[in-house]
Amino acid sequence: MKMAAPSSETLLRFVHRLRRRWLWGYWLRHAAFAISALVGWLVLAGIAAARAPIVPEVLTALRAGTVLVVLAIAYAFVWRPLRRIPDEVTFAHFIEEREPRLEDRLVTAVEILSRSARSRDRAEPFSPALVHRLLADALAQCSTVSAESVLPTRRLRLRALLVVAPILLFVLLLVMGPGPLRTGLERLYLPWGLASPSNLAIRVHPGDARIPRGLDQEVTATLQNFDADSVRLVFRSEGDAHWQEHPMNASEPRVFRFLLANVQRSIEYYVTARAVRSPTFRLEVVDWPRVSRLELLYVYPAYTGQPSRKVEDDGDIVALKGTRVTVTAQLNGRVRGAWLVFDDGTSLAMTPSGTSSFTASILVSKNARYHVRVQPLVGEVYAASREYQIEALDDAPPTIAIEKPGRDMKVTAIQEVFTEARAEDDYGVGSVELHYSVNGGPEQKVTLYRAHGAPARSVTGSHTFFLEELNLEPGDVISYYVTARDNNTATGPGVATSDIYFLEVRPFDRRFRQAQQAPTGQGAGDRESAFAERQKEIIAATWRVLREKDRVSAEEFRANVNTLELAQSKLREDVQTVVERMRRRLGEGLEEMEDFKKLFESLSAAVQEMERAILELRARRLKEALSFEQRAYQQLLRADSVFREIQVAFANQASGGANARAQDLADLFELELDKMRNQYETVQRDRGQARDRQLEELERRLRELAERQQRLLEQRLRQGASGGSREEGQMAEHVRELTRQLERLTRERR
Repeated sequence: MKMAAPSSETLLRFVHRLRRRWLWGYWLRHAAFAISALVGWLVLAGIAAARAPIVPEVLTALRAGTVLVVLAIAYAFVWRPLRRIPDEVTFAHFIEEREPRLEDRLVTAVEILSRSARSRDRAEPFSPALVHRLLADALAQCSTVSAESVLPTRRLRLRALLVVAPILLFVLLLVMGPGPLRTGLERLYLPWGLASPSNLAIRVHPGDARIPRGLDQEVTATLQNFDADSVRLVFRSEGDAHWQEHPMNASEPRVFRFLLANVQRSIEYYVTARAVRSPTFRLEVVDWPRVSRLELLYVYPAYTGQPSRKVEDDGDIVALKGTRVTVTAQLNGRVRGAWLVFDDGTSLAMTPSGTSSFTASILVSKNARYHVRVQPLVGEVYAASREYQIEALDDAPPTIAIEKPGRDMKVTAIQEVFTEARAEDDYGVGSVELHYSVNGGPEQKVTLYRAHGAPARSVTGSHTFFLEELNLEPGDVISYYVTARDNNTATGPGVATSDIYFLEVRPFDRRFRQAQQAPTGQGAGDRESAFAERQKEIIAATWRVLREKDRVSAEEFRANVNTLELAQSKLREDVQTVVERMRRRLGEGLEEMEDFKKLFESLSAAVQEMERAILELRARRLKEALSFEQRAYQQLLRADSVFREIQVAFANQASGGANARAQDLADLFELELDKMRNQYETVQRDRGQARDRQLEELERRLRELAERQQRLLEQRLRQGASGGSREEGQMAEHVRELTRQLERLTRERR
């Protein structure tokens, strides 16, 4: 046996090594099943706990189910697999099944070694020489057996992945999954946390209280640490045997309200939601003085021009910010004093204005709630009225639109351009101003209207651009827009800004027509403006983003600016490509061609201005970026103007060798512009189709309104009514709004 020992140890190490690999796969497979089953149960139990009534019995049942599931998993995937782990002989049979060429050599050798180990005397049953030769033969045959035959590496990795996958899925569900799942799991397995049943509660206001007879009392229920779609108020009046149940109205997340009107008898009540119940409270009705009537006197801000208005028997306040409202509370008994108490805890003392009447003045500045509290002749302070709403309305800014010319224009350097803008406001327009800039330079301002005396609700202002006085040349551009302010002196004037428009200076008619009719420029009348059109689109988009900055979220604003930056960067790259190609084609000969040199310089200057604009956009300074964008636009227009002159020159000169190089470069420039124009037209075509659909929808709505107005007019004539109605006023306002949208879409379509 001493001769066989080295061979037996080597053979057993071989079998044990393969067996360990097989056991890894064996336990990974059962672990994958066990973890998947456990994760599945946890998800189902969490959802069930979130949706089921929140009572201890339900949570206890789910926790007991969790214990049973864990025990079942332990039995199925731990205890039973442990009892089925094969010994060396059984595993040798397993290897023989996958390696038939061993022809039972491995099984025979392992059985002999197993019997020898049990008998503790290896020499007794077998000849040492025979055993040695048998082991040597088995080892020789096993040398070709690889671990892949027992368990392929690919399968081993797959089982490991199946173990990790459900764990990762469960973590993702906890982090990014639905909120009810997390809530349910917390209720089940974190009984000491906020989600435990003992901490699920309903806070009720006013709770136990004493109220005057006949008072309207509002009950407010706030859910703590849980959500519910339905919350119910259960109550009964004194002397009643049966409870009444009513659904409460949701006013805020987890906040529900119900109004008990004209309470004449004491009431017991509680609130219930998803099996969570509040304590039982009591409203004790006493014969105390209460507010029997409220009167409101509205004094509107002076700038609105509206007269004062008195409202009786209503405590809810709805008014513009800056409105002063005098509240008069009439009580049905005598008290020492009264206060207006607001929902933020502040109070305002009321002044006696009669035997049982008190007055206080409120300046409307924000939304709030209030009620009247009084000090009786004997006893403690109590609420003598229900809560009332204060709704503070914002004064909408004016509307402004440029009606003439209402579009971008191509003009000559000596032309006179008439512009007209219309502004409207509910309470009067304060001022209308025209802002314009030449070639992205300093902004100039012209006052078109300023209110004097009574404010006008609709005004029109005009201005004429005398372009000859501005010393313009082809390629220059004037950008202009109009702002309007209202007369709001209470919270500050509202400001409205129109769209931005452009006056593009072109060559005089003769040269312009020659350029349009030049043979080398057939179809180029549109293509040559591809760069400039794209830059103008960027300017208009930047203007819109800047104008609407305060109306959108910070995230949306950043996304819009990033889009502008990408668009400007792409255009800069496209123009830079043309500049580089011109430099390569002409080289030193560029100095000899004056027109192409101007073209090259204009495009290069445009690239530089675009780079500055990109830096400003990146820094979120849109106002500064607009200036550089407009300068880039001016340089691109000048490049267009120079290119027109080149086209005219080619049309008037005979072709020859001296012009071949210039003609080749012109073709290059036109080809590049054509490619850019195709890209631009694709985008514009898509936008145009969307605008067409919007126009059709607006036209349809206008026709429907016209038919409705006609029917209303005929009905009034039949009934013999006179004067305007509220419905007509709303309809007219709707028509005006749709008309403005239609004009804007029509202008954008041009």
